[in-house]
Amino acid sequence: MAYFGDRKRDFQSQRMQDVTCLKCGATIAPEDSECSVCGNTFESVKLYEPQHFIPLSIFLSPMVPIFMTASNWGRLGDPVRRRRWLLLGSLCFVGLLLLYGLLPDVPGGNLLAMIPHAMIGWGLRERQRIPVAAARSLGAGHASTFSGAVRGLGVTILVSGLAVGLFMAGYVGWWNWQEQRGLALMEEGRYAESVEIWERLAREPDAEGYLHFNVGLCYLHLEQWPESAGAFRYYLRGASKDSDAHALLWFVLDRQGKEEEAEEHYETALQLDPEVMGRWFEQSE
Repeated sequence: MAYFGDRKRDFQSQRMQDVTCLKCGATIAPEDSECSVCGNTFESVKLYEPQHFIPLSIFLSPMVPIFMTASNWGRLGDPVRRRRWLLLGSLCFVGLLLLYGLLPDVPGGNLLAMIPHAMIGWGLRERQRIPVAAARSLGAGHASTFSGAVRGLGVTILVSGLAVGLFMAGYVGWWNWQEQRGLALMEEGRYAESVEIWERLAREPDAEGYLHFNVGLCYLHLEQWPESAGAFRYYLRGASKDSDAHALLWFVLDRQGKEEEAEEHYETALQLDPEVMGRWFEQSE
């Protein structure tokens, strides 16, 4: 397979290095055809081709050649290095997922993201080509690139799912903590601090409308009428039947001297719930 121009490498002609016997763990020199301890060879071993790693990184996912590299190490009798490559490679891949999240709004972000993909493929190829070539000289065969790519894609999906799951779990935990802190500050009457939390949460994607209700309520207690009215108006766009929001907006608008608009919300609040004013305001005789 061609890669990066017309230059090709003959992996069989690269400098050899010692490999580990898969049966007894003894070291086999590349000039030997079998293990001197147990007589084992690599004839039954099938290894993935390192020259495929760069294209697989770019066109599928860097997790695919990472999986293939780890598989090769395992088949070469080095389970420790296999686990290490899977762990470090998975962490690297998760880092790439975070990079993708930062680049969508950057011009040419998708192309920029291909650069670390190619670098990972190149690094894996360089790490693998000598031990694979040594095993080839001892009779190792060729594993199916297609089968390895399919299995690698499965590992990609698994790692991606775990990464997204961990992110969502952390995000939900952070969100719940912020919510509880915002409510606690409101109960303590620290509305200026509380409104900062609600506004921060309200800027998050897919933020729910009740956050704007809390923003409006905090600004009401701070007597910042324009900000409070704006928050309640925004909230009512998606919750037009909320009598509490209409009642509070009436109060805020009345303080601003906007009597006509305030009266509309007053009447709407009572139509939706005749007792709503009693829940929020003291009734004068």
